Amino acid sequence: MSELPAGWSTRPLRDLTLPITKVVPIDTGRETIRYIDIGSVSGARHALTDVQEIAADGAPSRARQVVAAGDTVFSTVRPYLEKIAYVDDSLDSEFASTGFSVLRPSPDLAPKYLYYFSISRAMLDQILPLQKGVSYPAVLDKEVRAAVVPVPPLVEQRRIVEILEDHFSRIDTGEGLLRSVARRGDLLELASLNLLVPEGTPTVTLKEIAVSAGYGTSTKCVVDGPGVPVARIPNVVNGAIDLADEKRAEDPNVDLSELMLREGDLLFVRTNGSRDLIGRTAVAQRGIKASFASYLIRYQLDPERVEASWVHYMMRRPQARAEIERLASSSAGQLNLSLAKLDKVRVPLPDLPTQRQLIAAYEASLDGPRRLIESSERAGRQAARLRRALLTAAFSGKLTGMDIDDERVEEMAGV
Repeated sequence: MSELPAGWSTRPLRDLTLPITKVVPIDTGRETIRYIDIGSVSGARHALTDVQEIAADGAPSRARQVVAAGDTVFSTVRPYLEKIAYVDDSLDSEFASTGFSVLRPSPDLAPKYLYYFSISRAMLDQILPLQKGVSYPAVLDKEVRAAVVPVPPLVEQRRIVEILEDHFSRIDTGEGLLRSVARRGDLLELASLNLLVPEGTPTVTLKEIAVSAGYGTSTKCVVDGPGVPVARIPNVVNGAIDLADEKRAEDPNVDLSELMLREGDLLFVRTNGSRDLIGRTAVAQRGIKASFASYLIRYQLDPERVEASWVHYMMRRPQARAEIERLASSSAGQLNLSLAKLDKVRVPLPDLPTQRQLIAAYEASLDGPRRLIESSERAGRQAARLRRALLTAAFSGKLTGMDIDDERVEEMAGV
């Protein structure tokens, strides 16, 4: 941690948080409870989105932790998904899964200061290296509570929260406008897709047009690793493979020759916490030299029957999206698609010359909508960098509330 201002100290979270009560819901005498499970939290927004009311006598065995207004819930399961949220007054005395560290601030810590620290890189950089397990990585509650927190005086904590929320409210307004722009572009694209398939076109299953299909590698990947590049979910971008955010196999001796991508391979995102991402596809373009991770499924399609880009576009149609979301099962806040389920998804299949004509016509119509979407995405990435930079500045004592903050944060964000 960088040098802190005078009057600040550093302390582990365990010394700044209070014990949590664990209760069996039915023992409270209540008929119903509201239950915060992993799926109730949006990792992208660091917020609760869908807290269900359930019968107390039917509550899952993990529904044991009683939360209070001002708590922060921090998922210990797949912490890289950043399922972290603030508990407001409406959920006081409700229940959270034992898959969370429930962080209840002591009188030395302002509740929102704790929450904002929990979603900052200063916290996550301490927690993420501690993950254990390949298919189900997790950390321990005691490891979360061992994280070191920069602690200014309470008055300063509250001032930092005020400054952060002022900046974030302006970013939120801008992001709302960006979502409207992106949505307009999406609607224009979807309208074109719906008109793409000629009436009476026969359909086939993915399995019928596949030469082979399978899951990717579960080998551990790291930045600047010595092994081959491995395409992951973040590399599935705009229907193609983008290796700008590259990770490589940690073990240079692992044999991934059978899992190397070839031009025209179709990848599906098979597991994710977001409905928008589950089933997202990409076609491997020429020149990609990478394997692919186990969170992806690869289809190698029969080139005499189908263009991979045709299937990619068909998977974006609302009818296909609805089918994929229906087939996806949910576990621990994650949506999952198996190869067996994807095999059954149906694809409209005109003959090859017709596919090529329709693809060319569709791609020619995309220029305007794509510009809208891409400009919105660029601005969205810039907003995310600004949020991270604001949090970094806040917990290093560099957020003063003066005009100089804007310049300093923009420099940190690289915008």
